[in-house]
Amino acid sequence: MNDDIPENLSSLTSTNIKKFKVVAISELIEEEVTLLIDQATVTCFADYYPCKINVGSFYEVELTLSLAEHYNIQKTYSTVPSCRA
Repeated sequence: MNDDIPENLSSLTSTNIKKFKVVAISELIEEEVTLLIDQATVTCFADYYPCKINVGSFYEVELTLSLAEHYNIQKTYSTVPSCRA
């Protein structure tokens, strides 16, 4: 394990397989897709998919986190009401 990475952040670099629903596919940016994963909406770039994907369909995805050398992380609070109990 890299000593420069704190223990609680090491999971951010791991690979995860998740089931997702395609919410939107960008008409302007070819690789940009919006997915619903574990009740969270994620807009990301799909660099490879073996078949055509369709809005409203469910698939499995392998997620990896890629961070630029310089980045800012900022906590935000959703303005969308939550239905969780």
